[in-house]
Amino acid sequence: MKYILILGATSDIAKAVARKYAKEGYNLYLAGRDTKALELLAKDIEVRFEQEVKVVTIDILDYSSHQSVYD
Repeated sequence: MKYILILGATSDIAKAVARKYAKEGYNLYLAGRDTKALELLAKDIEVRFEQEVKVVTIDILDYSSHQSVYD
């Protein structure tokens, strides 16, 4: 399985990139601060492209939140 990690996944550019990779058969890790928006995007991608999408809540400037991505 191929996976892509997209940081800042709620921006318009990141959303377009996520959809492009999902269309090409990649599973995704969507990371960002807005969990609700990430979950909505993940659900949309799962339905449209039948790819596995996981959501990771992270604030790049808050170093203590980085551990969740590593795990």
